[in-house]
Amino acid sequence: MLDSLSPAQGSSCGQSMISAPGLTAAQPLVSFGQRLPIIPGPVQNHETPQALANSIDRVDESSLMPASTQYAEGTGVWYTLCLKLRPSEASHPSYRYRVHRKELHLAFDTADSSFWLYQKDFQELYKIDENTVGGPRPWSEQDARKHAKRRCLPRPDMAPMGDCVRMTYSDGGMVDLARYPAECDLTFAIPSWDWRNNRKSMSTELQFPQILAQAASGKAACQPVDGNVGFAVPGYRHPWDHADEMDRVTFFDILHQADCVEGVVDIEGGDVVELQLIVRLLYSSGRTRLGLEDRTRSFLYFGRGTPCGLSYDDGMLFLPEFSPAMRIFPDMKDPKRFRLWTLQLRSITLLEPLVDNLDHESCDDHQWSSRRINALAPPDLLNMNRLEDLLEDPPTDGPGIPVAFDSCSGCSVLPRHVVSAIWTGWFGQNFGDMPADRRAIWHNGTEKRFFNHDLLFDFIDGGGKKFTIRCSAQPFLSSPWSNGSGGTQTCIMAGNDPEVSNDEMWTLGMNFFWAFMIKFETTYIGHRPVPGTDNPTVRFAAQRIVSNGIRIAGADELKILQDVPPRLQNDLRGTRIPELHPGDDA
Repeated sequence: MLDSLSPAQGSSCGQSMISAPGLTAAQPLVSFGQRLPIIPGPVQNHETPQALANSIDRVDESSLMPASTQYAEGTGVWYTLCLKLRPSEASHPSYRYRVHRKELHLAFDTADSSFWLYQKDFQELYKIDENTVGGPRPWSEQDARKHAKRRCLPRPDMAPMGDCVRMTYSDGGMVDLARYPAECDLTFAIPSWDWRNNRKSMSTELQFPQILAQAASGKAACQPVDGNVGFAVPGYRHPWDHADEMDRVTFFDILHQADCVEGVVDIEGGDVVELQLIVRLLYSSGRTRLGLEDRTRSFLYFGRGTPCGLSYDDGMLFLPEFSPAMRIFPDMKDPKRFRLWTLQLRSITLLEPLVDNLDHESCDDHQWSSRRINALAPPDLLNMNRLEDLLEDPPTDGPGIPVAFDSCSGCSVLPRHVVSAIWTGWFGQNFGDMPADRRAIWHNGTEKRFFNHDLLFDFIDGGGKKFTIRCSAQPFLSSPWSNGSGGTQTCIMAGNDPEVSNDEMWTLGMNFFWAFMIKFETTYIGHRPVPGTDNPTVRFAAQRIVSNGIRIAGADELKILQDVPPRLQNDLRGTRIPELHPGDDA
């Protein structure tokens, strides 16, 4: 939840369940620096594309869901999944009046599991003191104008199932949720990608349970969204901790029961559930509304392979290169369960260019100056007494800090010593001018200041393996927004406690997703993956194409594949490229 709508003042910036405190995919066969072009153009037989287009099915058309963006005053942006109530279900006059032909935008959140929408005339929750919550009560007239006027669902005629359950988010935002019986289900259209016509559509329909917020705090209600849809690890169903898949309290469960996407399916004769999800967020540079045919957009992709790339007029195609699979960690408080998608962050390194013609696959010290920041604070740095030495400390071989990947967090929230080192060592700014905790920092340069810089993120996964991933620095270290004084706002902030706790959960938020597409994967038996038995993983692909060390495309040039989905692209091109789609025999 946001304290205000600007990342400059947000807390953890989103409806995220980060509590401050399987499947292992094959590695790419070769690197892009060793193969040109990566995928040939379509075969010349003109009957092949038409035959493949005719074989596109409902699952293909449901698997890629284009995202929308909702903006607030100032610099707030939310990535949302749009729902439209179908007329056949809008029999009640209040449904037709409030919802029909109107869009409900749900913030999608990889650090939360819940699915819910606002109920009409939802009331206010408020804090009496640090430990006491008051309400629900009607909103004041002023707050009602500010918070309560949004697209909502009327309360069903039937009684809810049990009592309301309160969700409390990491920034103090709260909602009271009620579940209604299956007889109250509604059918919504969700955004999908029409591969035949290469355009966004609303042709996919899903049946949703009614889970409604009957009350919300001001922090929750200030966000310009109409609800929430969570994508934490499957099987994590908080706050419905005793629910199972048949209750459909999460979007994953809704998709699995509907059997409508490639990426949430039963395999091995129905005994095993497989999940594959790619989340792509594009750097938000303005409020221009995308056309239906625009193939450069943010999306959710539930499926195998890669749904976007750099294509040329002759049909040649480059794909973003995903890292090896990294096993996530069980929950810190309950190691018998998986909840959030988490790794340990060991360090972040800024590569500053020293020459004009750069090799973006090399760290050669004749081309790059490396400025590494260790994520785990040595004890003598906890009080910032050796701040000037932060960039001089050698790499550590020990563990890192726990980080969760949170698409709904407007800022990456990191330990104060890390943010201080970015402020002083990377931005070259005085420590005394650094803003207070829980406020985003800025740099005194233009949005393009770090255009030619790279970043290295060093992680440790749940199996103890170390990985380094690389991306362009600009998306992580800049933003489209000015700080109001000639500089550029970032989406990075320090956590609350200057006495750094190395076992606190930290956040890599929206700006990390601008830099990388993230693939979330798992297989499991039963209602959820189990630590020690199943291995949920994450993989990362920088939102750019690098070939032979040369950056040949940025995020804006990576477009949704044309004409047919990934499942059929190999047939279209007469190839078998696992990165494009592994096929049913993979």
